[in-house]
Amino acid sequence: MLFIRQSTNIPIPKVYALFEDKDSGFYFIVMENMPGKDPREIWRGLDDGKKENITDQLRCYLNQLRSLRQPGRPYFGGPLPFQLGRAMLRVASEARPSRRATSAKLWERVFHSVFQGHEPVFTHGDLTTGNILLRDDGTVAVIDWERSGWHPSCWEYCAVASFDRREDDWVLWVPRFLDEYHAELGWMLRCRSWAVYDNSGL
Repeated sequence: MLFIRQSTNIPIPKVYALFEDKDSGFYFIVMENMPGKDPREIWRGLDDGKKENITDQLRCYLNQLRSLRQPGRPYFGGPLPFQLGRAMLRVASEARPSRRATSAKLWERVFHSVFQGHEPVFTHGDLTTGNILLRDDGTVAVIDWERSGWHPSCWEYCAVASFDRREDDWVLWVPRFLDEYHAELGWMLRCRSWAVYDNSGL
């Protein structure tokens, strides 16, 4: 968060202290409690103009994040598609170990083909309505940066589109601030269904 505050003009909470609790081994961050309205409570009542303003600001923020350069060697340097695909496959296989023998080889080939050509970019990692605040001056603040980091360029879109379960039209506004990756999203959803449901096919 200190890196984001120093490198962009995105409104985020101020960090006051960082410390480790020696007894538990947990790390803690003391930060500002930012004022603002929760979009989940008012999104349905907003007109298209206000929704456009919010998503345009998010696009601006993401452009700033995408422009950041990693200090040193890229974190995802090397065979990114293979590493990402293997990670997703491992998670799904551990959830449903009985399927590994019949499907792992196919999934490995599919992931290697689909998840390629994505450069590592800095992103929030969970940019849903639950992690933004609408401030009185009309600006949008972004909170909950625990999933931020250098991720494949497709990651934010897939995460937002696949994990948002709201019953309003938020997901329809996502393409206004995030580039779409349909193939990657489809296979991420497939991977989740494979891990969770017994009748999901492959």
